[in-house]
Amino acid sequence: MLENKNVLKVISLIIAIFLWVYVMGEVNPETKEKISDIEVTFVNTDQLADEGLAVVHNQDIKISAVIKGKRSVVNDTKKTGVTATVDVAGASKGSNRGKVNLELPSGVTLDTISDETIKYRVEDSVEVKKDVEIDFVGDTDTDTDLVPWAYDTYPGTVKVTGAESIVDDVYAVRGKITSNVVSESAKTVEVELIPVKKDGTEVQGVVLNHTKAKTTVQLMEAKDVDVSITPKNVPDGREVDSITGVDSVKVVGSAGALADLESIMATVDLSEIKSEEKKELNFSLPAGVYLYNKGNTTEVTVKLKTAR
Repeated sequence: MLENKNVLKVISLIIAIFLWVYVMGEVNPETKEKISDIEVTFVNTDQLADEGLAVVHNQDIKISAVIKGKRSVVNDTKKTGVTATVDVAGASKGSNRGKVNLELPSGVTLDTISDETIKYRVEDSVEVKKDVEIDFVGDTDTDTDLVPWAYDTYPGTVKVTGAESIVDDVYAVRGKITSNVVSESAKTVEVELIPVKKDGTEVQGVVLNHTKAKTTVQLMEAKDVDVSITPKNVPDGREVDSITGVDSVKVVGSAGALADLESIMATVDLSEIKSEEKKELNFSLPAGVYLYNKGNTTEVTVKLKTAR
């Protein structure tokens, strides 16, 4: 009798499993699933650009939603993801609020959404030119004191376009290269360009007219050299009292270019100085010699006095 009961239990379990598989696979019941971290993008921004405006979009905007439909379709939708957009056509300068639109496949409907509308800001669109900087990360594969260097970068400047407050955050457009790909032989590499703040963090929400650059990289020698400063455009009735802040700088170049180099020339424009001010130096570098940009101070303090 006990054996019969056990057999019946096993048969019942098998039947239950088959029924479950049938319901899940064949009947394909309705189900609900939550999808998180749906990134919201703005559309029709070109219409704002035509009016000289741009959306302030300096961070990722993400929402979540619960969708419903047949289990198989809902599962496929979770795998492929969904798109959320806000149409900014017709937005005005200042604060705006736009409806979030979810693009869902046929057979799937929206049950609930975390944010039906998104608040965003519109500002004047500006365009500025920023220098392209090449940053090396990691160590080289050599034990020498040579440093990785990039030169003949094209383009050397990039146009940055976007909302005024966001573009103001862009210090430079930077490309990163791993140091171990650089050797004593020059070679050309292509890098992705990223707009960054002064501290190196990425600035989001701007458009670059070039997203890649080509540059020549090579391991070079580094050397500290003296700086000879010549003032230019000294105001009438004034003369230089002192120029302080930079006595020497580090430069890089080939062994031949640096062999006999002990000092370099620099000028400082004093046309707008009244008494004391900080000014950037403009360097005159020999061919094949470059100013090393890490740790170099190129700003001097200039004091003027009444001419005798």
